[in-house]
Amino acid sequence: MSKVGQESRVNIRWGKEQLDLIKYTAKQMGVPYQTYIKQTVFRQALGDLNIAENNRYQDYCREEIKTALLTRAKSFYNTGQFELALTDYAQCLKIDPSEKMAYYGRAKVLRNTKRHKESIKECSKLIKMHPDFDGGYQVRAHNYEELGQYEKAIADYAEVIKHGNEYGGYMNRADLYRRLEKFERAIADYSSAISYLPTDPDAFASRAIVYETIGEGEKASADQEKVLQLKKKILELGSK
Repeated sequence: MSKVGQESRVNIRWGKEQLDLIKYTAKQMGVPYQTYIKQTVFRQALGDLNIAENNRYQDYCREEIKTALLTRAKSFYNTGQFELALTDYAQCLKIDPSEKMAYYGRAKVLRNTKRHKESIKECSKLIKMHPDFDGGYQVRAHNYEELGQYEKAIADYAEVIKHGNEYGGYMNRADLYRRLEKFERAIADYSSAISYLPTDPDAFASRAIVYETIGEGEKASADQEKVLQLKKKILELGSK
């Protein structure tokens, strides 16, 4: 077994042309070719290490800049400065062309500024790159709904449910069914939403409206009572 600090032996198979070139260069440098090989490999290793560390630092910087751009863009979006938000999301995509939150943010901005067709294109890009992310389907469904393309919206809400946002998907689809006066389907979806989040009064309140619309007064009253109970609990928790 080698002792600590003892020189390691490395066996390298060289082609004749490679070895002749190394021997010739070592001779010109005035050193034995074995020594020249050691020195050259060591210098190359140091250079490669510097490049690797520099690349890691650049990657870190890019991540920091990307995070800062996403944060600022979200702030611009929340304060209604939509064009500034679009600019920051575009800069973010220059750093990372596959960043899902940049596409998601752009899609939301475009939808909120009534550029629905552009928003749908952004959503479709996002879905292609990140098919398991429910946000792309959600925003695209909203766009389809606002354009009156209801079947496409319903299909995308189904994808939202499929990809993990069950409550949001069921609620949005139920709201659309209610607007389309497909009341039984709306009730079914509100009920599914309640099964996923029984502590939220919104689904009970919406279902109560549908029950009242179709003349189911007792069921409407029961849901309204549930809304009052849940809101009371929320207020009690907030006061603690």
